[in-house]
Amino acid sequence: MLPSPKWWGMKTLVKIVFVAVLYAVLARIALMIQVPGTNASPVWLPAGVTVGATLLWGYPMLVGVTIGSIVANASTLMAPSWVF
Repeated sequence: MLPSPKWWGMKTLVKIVFVAVLYAVLARIALMIQVPGTNASPVWLPAGVTVGATLLWGYPMLVGVTIGSIVANASTLMAPSWVF
């Protein structure tokens, strides 16, 4: 169970934002090397960010991974294919 946000503190929130931004950027890069005609990527770079951040800083980092994933998927749906 995750601790409540009031116990996280500013350092944890900064780490969550860092993980979210890093995840979103690496997800967009990974989707640029996708198999033609699909959304499948042969290498999923954000997986390393997820494992590393969770092992290093704990379960609250999964909030950043979730936010980064939502941002990456939303940007894929909204942006034309030639935009990063």
